[in-house]
Amino acid sequence: SPDNTLAELVAVLVGRYGPEMERVLSVSAFLVGDELTRDVSRASGSAVDILPPFAGG
Repeated sequence: SPDNTLAELVAVLVGRYGPEMERVLSVSAFLVGDELTRDVSRASGSAVDILPPFAGG
């Protein structure tokens, strides 16, 4: 639901896929609409892209 928070989405994914998913999501960014965020307290919107780390530094 667009009214849910990203934290609620994270909880569902971790519940379904376990601790490895939690590790990945803890270092991921989220693209909500056209806004990039790491703030899991914000509303999830109707579409969320999860961007895990993909480049070395």
